[in-house]
Amino acid sequence: MGLREKSWRVLQHLGVYLRAAGMLCYLLTLNVTLRVLRLISPPLLRKLQLKMGEKSTMTYNPRFRYEDWGPTF
Repeated sequence: MGLREKSWRVLQHLGVYLRAAGMLCYLLTLNVTLRVLRLISPPLLRKLQLKMGEKSTMTYNPRFRYEDWGPTF
């Protein structure tokens, strides 16, 4: 294994760690923001949580089709 391949592998590992750290920071920020909103304005928090839930369901996904998974049940 040459020096170029080793350095490429190290860069790949570094990228994975940076992405994981970024995701963790995003989740922590989201969690703190929602907790603060819960204290300040509970109705606004409920509205935001419902909108976030709508974005994560399969039926609102434009690439989702029933034909892809329906017959598996």
